[in-house]
Amino acid sequence: MHPQPYSAKSTALLLVDPYNDFLSKDGKVWPFIKDIADEVRLLDNLRAIHKAVRDAGIQIVIVPHRRWQPGDYQCWCHPSVLFR
Repeated sequence: MHPQPYSAKSTALLLVDPYNDFLSKDGKVWPFIKDIADEVRLLDNLRAIHKAVRDAGIQIVIVPHRRWQPGDYQCWCHPSVLFR
């Protein structure tokens, strides 16, 4: 018996803290991870996953990985400057 496939409407790809410092060639950490990122084709694989998920009609959710304390977001209008 095969399980029912998940509905694209109730499924999402969660990207946890995709920092530019790690994923951008201009990032601060990129020089330290460049060799392994190139070897495993990190950026090409992330682009392929992104395209496949979008083509399947599945949403992509970027999840900040941060310890939360009461009051941390009281004055925030947006979770990131990218979403203004």
